[in-house]
Amino acid sequence: MSTPRRRHACGAGLALVAAVAALGLAGCAGSLREVAAGDTEWQQRSLAEARVVELVKQMGDPRPDDINGWARAAAETAAGSGSDVYPSGIELIGIEARQSEQLIEPFGALTFRVPAADDPAVVGDPDGDDPAAYCFTVAFDYYGKAGGETPSDGINSIDCPPGAVSVTPPPDTTIRSVVSANTREAVTAVLLERLATGAPTTAAEVEAAISARLEQPAGQYEVAAEPHALVEGEGQSDGPGAEARVGVAVGTGDDCVLVKSENGAVADVYAPRVLLQAGELGCRPETALASDEELRPPH
Repeated sequence: MSTPRRRHACGAGLALVAAVAALGLAGCAGSLREVAAGDTEWQQRSLAEARVVELVKQMGDPRPDDINGWARAAAETAAGSGSDVYPSGIELIGIEARQSEQLIEPFGALTFRVPAADDPAVVGDPDGDDPAAYCFTVAFDYYGKAGGETPSDGINSIDCPPGAVSVTPPPDTTIRSVVSANTREAVTAVLLERLATGAPTTAAEVEAAISARLEQPAGQYEVAAEPHALVEGEGQSDGPGAEARVGVAVGTGDDCVLVKSENGAVADVYAPRVLLQAGELGCRPETALASDEELRPPH
């Protein structure tokens, strides 16, 4: 926990005011007003630190490749983190990249400036000596805040850099594949066409036909997730017929579309999310063709 800038020989708490008066030790603390002012600064700094702790807790778990990912999460969270307890107004004023070789090593740090709390329970210094803001630096690794197990560990108080201004994190230019809005409709249309005409025949042809029908995502750095198909009997001498079972999967375990063609009909397939994760059945065309028994929830 951060300590106040001013310390007094008789303590920094308001609880000592009565003792100072009773013992007549006015010279020990300088003045009761100075004691109160020191305690006020401690309260202000503690409230500011608590607001940074709360901000970091709310930043989520983006698992970014570098400190800029955490900077974006911090800026977005600070912009929408207003509440009665932790009002908005926290500024991101510094982004520092660091070299790291392991995921658990900090790859950067963020610096925050927090305005002094506008709290009626915390009365400012009558002489106006208390700072208008408090600053903190927080190091991050791939998994999140570095430097301890408790929420306040790693929240380090620093002197606010003179003339510091808010900084805007660079945009995320990572290309991400997302499931297009019309994915299920596109897959169903292709599989129905295959039942009716026998084409497309192979898994590669099914995938290409589906891809041609997919709408492109609206995001600047988004692309349509590629479909993956399995056609039973493909590779055999007589080749797969129109009646062959076909499974199609598009997406990942967190957003997966499964459709199958079986017994002359096309049907959507829904599996428990836990079974769609890596290490389980996964978001794969084989999962689309799995039996009802295999798709039952594990618990």
